[in-house]
Amino acid sequence: MRLDNSRIFRYNRIKDRNQKFLFFGKKEYGFVVVQKRKVSGAVQVAKVLDRNNEKRELLGLLEAMNKYGLKSGTIITEDQENEKRMEGKIVKMTPLWKWLLEDNRKN
Repeated sequence: MRLDNSRIFRYNRIKDRNQKFLFFGKKEYGFVVVQKRKVSGAVQVAKVLDRNNEKRELLGLLEAMNKYGLKSGTIITEDQENEKRMEGKIVKMTPLWKWLLEDNRKN
């Protein structure tokens, strides 16, 4: 399965009642989740986080989190799972399969 923003965005839009909007920042882009006209989440998508892209992905997510006053955000990966604290915020890295299962339980 190819892991990219557009596929996850389309899939999640079909199955989820919440709205998703692409977020274009200075560092990177991802999408934000809107519930009842308020941004409730920020999501980045990366096949893998490594030394070549980790800083860019984290800074892009932090930019969205700061802009919308969020305390946490998610980076969806192919198979990595971890949690980091940056600038007093929580960044959760989760595999796509796990994120999809967790998201299904909420609906």
